[in-house]
Amino acid sequence: MGSKKCISSPVKKLILRSVQNGNSFRKTAQLYGVGKSAVGQVMKRFELTRSTKNKNQSGRPRKTTRNQDKKLVILSIENPRLTAVDLNIQKRCFYGMNCSISTIKRCLCHANLFGRRPAKKPLVSLKNRNARMEFASKHLKWSSQNGQKFFLVTKANLCCLDPMESGMFDVH
Repeated sequence: MGSKKCISSPVKKLILRSVQNGNSFRKTAQLYGVGKSAVGQVMKRFELTRSTKNKNQSGRPRKTTRNQDKKLVILSIENPRLTAVDLNIQKRCFYGMNCSISTIKRCLCHANLFGRRPAKKPLVSLKNRNARMEFASKHLKWSSQNGQKFFLVTKANLCCLDPMESGMFDVH
């Protein structure tokens, strides 16, 4: 079963005022975007306690504060190569507190980040960089027609070598 939608105190006061002014539960619910049963619950609670404030909820207290979570997100953005384990180690060093890896991942997930290393692109070797520069400098003044001819010739050579590679370079 899902958790209830939390209605803020100002909205509860508006709901209370609307019903006291003579509006029906249904009309009040439509005005403030809540269900009519929620309007009834607000009214019932007000009649019992004469207050619209929420009770203190008895849940497990947070392990980290919001500021610590912000600093954790900033740390992750500054160095995206850090995993959740590395972030936890740094957090332990800075704050002297130990929390689980899943807590770190949950914090990063709320900020649309991930607790793992990003995919790393393979580096281009010096030999390949030099070959690319040589090719680019040779064919600097090529037109698009010359480029298409080159790719067609390359495709034909590949087809002769390996028939499985025939769809590798499609020129449109």
